[in-house]
Amino acid sequence: MIRLIVSLCLLIFFPSLIPAQDVVLTIGNGLGLPESQDIPVVVSLSNPNDLVKSLQMDIGDVDDYHVFSGCTPDPTRAPAFDCMYNESVDGQVRILLISL
Repeated sequence: MIRLIVSLCLLIFFPSLIPAQDVVLTIGNGLGLPESQDIPVVVSLSNPNDLVKSLQMDIGDVDDYHVFSGCTPDPTRAPAFDCMYNESVDGQVRILLISL
């Protein structure tokens, strides 16, 4: 009971000093026929209150029809980012965007 009271007092008297932030990750469609090529999937991150130094995501090709061929950061929005990826045998692609 004392632990609960202490926790409630901390919440009441010491609220977070950092305001809530709106972070939006948008992933576009990448539709295409099996074995099709050059189908871009646009991924966009909006995080106006903090600088982003890295982003990792996994994208899945459910039936493993497509081959991932690369990733390119937008040079106007993310000029300092490098993009690396690894495609596994089941069609899953792990993408890492990083700014050093």
